[in-house]
Amino acid sequence: MKKLILTTISLLFSIISFSQELDTALVNKTLREEEKIFIELINQERIKRNLSILTFDQGFYDSISTPQAKYMAKNKILEHTPNGVNDHALECVSKSFLDTDSIAGDIVKLFKSSKPHWRSLMRPYSTIISIRIEHTTRGKFETLYSCVNFR
Repeated sequence: MKKLILTTISLLFSIISFSQELDTALVNKTLREEEKIFIELINQERIKRNLSILTFDQGFYDSISTPQAKYMAKNKILEHTPNGVNDHALECVSKSFLDTDSIAGDIVKLFKSSKPHWRSLMRPYSTIISIRIEHTTRGKFETLYSCVNFR
């Protein structure tokens, strides 16, 4: 009987662990899709203003946006990338709660509500952009941190 209980507990932990891995994979897949949608939404706004569209930059994504978004989510802090790490791109960072169907749309609204951030994103001579969104749990709240870099 003791062996059966231990086997059952072990099986339950395996199911829970597998479920958490699936949840994490699903969240990551969704966030990568939302990053693409964010760039599409920003470009729609730029087109409305007769500005050129921004193209995704993998180098910014890998070297600036991703490490900074992961740093913010891990440390649960909203912070710009330090100079020296990022001295060649402009940056907007945000924190929001995961309580909506439109993650990218909410991030755009956050930046629109801040005139300096919005002006930066609508700069006429910018040509490239990257965004990384990371998820973390803060108490009982699901929190998203995003790092947008552009030039």
